[in-house]
Amino acid sequence: MQVDRYLRKGRVSVNGTVVRGGAHKFYDTVELRVDGDVLEALPLLIAFHKPKGIVSTLSDDWDRTHLKDVLPATYLQRMHPVGRLDADSSGLLLLSSDGTLTHKLLQPKFKVEREYECLVEPAEGMPPPGDELVEKLREGVATTDGVFPGEVTNINGLKVSLIVKEGKYRMVRRMLANAGYPVVELHRTRYGDIVMDENLQPGQCAPVVGSALTWAQWLRRTCEKKLLVQGPHPRIRRRMARKAEGGAQGGAEEEGETAIETVIAQQL
Repeated sequence: MQVDRYLRKGRVSVNGTVVRGGAHKFYDTVELRVDGDVLEALPLLIAFHKPKGIVSTLSDDWDRTHLKDVLPATYLQRMHPVGRLDADSSGLLLLSSDGTLTHKLLQPKFKVEREYECLVEPAEGMPPPGDELVEKLREGVATTDGVFPGEVTNINGLKVSLIVKEGKYRMVRRMLANAGYPVVELHRTRYGDIVMDENLQPGQCAPVVGSALTWAQWLRRTCEKKLLVQGPHPRIRRRMARKAEGGAQGGAEEEGETAIETVIAQQL
């Protein structure tokens, strides 16, 4: 492995001291260098407030505005979007530096929740959204890709807050349209335990920190067979919350450290 060769040959130093082999941790407070060049660990996840009109890809054959046009190059060189958010939708889009975590966030079998605010326009002859729509979505709405259920958490006039546990192409829009309530505006507010910061303006991005990061770290390291359908046991959630209270930015104990091998691999 190339990273191991870097370590064995003494090309890696921490605070001026050469390190060779073994398991090492890189903390935010130390200086990591390879061949004299300072390296910085990438965030595990970035939260991006995607505006409408931007496609959630790193390139586009039709010259539409895409992620490389609006996000810092530092992130895009070694990070990738977690799924997609339609060009005509807005809200929380995650970027990940870890393929294992991305897999677990995206795979339907792990049932990671996505929450959306949907402004709907009832089809002709349909009443305003209410109990009938709630029941339809709970039972599941048929689409060309199958039958998908959703949980309505709030209805305010024509605005419906909806939770789903899959992310198929335009699934939420198709579900609501087939239920008789076509979507006019769609905005994602949450992905798993990661809630978009209200202060994050459209077009801005920020590292995921605090209890949300702790949840993502738990998801990444937990064996697939042990993953709970509804997320961590409440006892685990309480422990994660206590850890998150420790840092000035709400960071968990693990937040400030990354394996040196991981940091080097991100740069190769």
